[in-house]
Amino acid sequence: MWLFLLGSGFSVLAQSKAEVLSPSPDAAALPDLTAAHARYAAAHDSLLRLVADVHVRSEARMGVFKVSQGTFGGPHRRVKSYAGTSSPVISYGDSQKPIALVRQQTVKRRFGVEIEKVKYYDAKGRKVLVEQFEDHQLTRMLLLEYTEQFNTPTANWLFVHGDYVVHTSRTGGARKKSSYYFMPQASPASPN
Repeated sequence: MWLFLLGSGFSVLAQSKAEVLSPSPDAAALPDLTAAHARYAAAHDSLLRLVADVHVRSEARMGVFKVSQGTFGGPHRRVKSYAGTSSPVISYGDSQKPIALVRQQTVKRRFGVEIEKVKYYDAKGRKVLVEQFEDHQLTRMLLLEYTEQFNTPTANWLFVHGDYVVHTSRTGGARKKSSYYFMPQASPASPN
């Protein structure tokens, strides 16, 4: 009889251990985390490819630059890069075309932190990329996409430090569609 009670107690104990070891609701959310991670990685990679393309095109167009320093020897510095030659205008036969701004870099120091903002422009003079660095670390990036016929952006990408990416596209006038991507953080391990 003791053996029967001991055996039945063991099966109850085994059942309760099995229930404890069954997947928790947090474990069921793991596929969603991996899917969110994959979506973020794809959006982040797309953004970085577009940014690399802007950097390559801008570097190819740069011809001259101009540097200005802040007043009274302040820590403010601005570097403007232009397409073309050192003359203020480019002559094409009878017509003259001013030099186009390609890149503008502004460096400031605020409260002991060096803040650098870099703006890139396309061949039509439209702003296509704005990067902001704090102590040489990228904290914000805005990429604007244009179609050839319009001067207003049809889509933009925003990256914010902390692994957040937002893609906003404009379809049919004022209608906007935004997609949000973020790097999911692993949940902290539960204490045993």
